[in-house]
Order: sequence, then structure tokens, then C-alpha cells
Amino acid sequence: MDFIGTLTLAINWFTQYSVLNDNVSKAATDRMSADMAFELRRHQANIAVFSLWPGAVQTETIQALIDSNAEIGSIFDG
Repeated sequence: MDFIGTLTLAINWFTQYSVLNDNVSKAATDRMSADMAFELRRHQANIAVFSLWPGAVQTETIQALIDSNAEIGSIFDG
């Protein structure tokens, strides 16, 4: 599968399975962390702020999607 095909499949998969909401919440957490770090630095607080994302986590829901669609499984296989 070429890059465009993989990208199209990934976008379709995110749209079809409503993973977009999860991505929006991660972006909001990242933004909140950046703003919090800025505010704390402004007040000369000696506090570090980190926003960590563990990557794709293989939950039962994700595994069910992988099992139901070989194309999706190929994305996760690398």
C-alpha cells in the first residue's frame, strides 16, 4: 500500500470509528500543559510541566477493530 492509500485509510478509520474525539482531547491536554507552563514561568514558580502520550494502546476495542479489518491491522503491524 502506498503512502496516500495508507493516509486515506487512516483518515477513513479515524472518521468511521470516532477516534477523532480522543485526538481532540489529547490536543487540548497538550495545549493546557503549554499554557500552564507559561503561566507558572511568569510567576517564577520552579515547576516542570509535562504532557505525555503513550501512543496507541492495544485495548479490547482496538483489538476488535484490528480483527475485523485486515487493512487496519496492517497499519498497526508497521
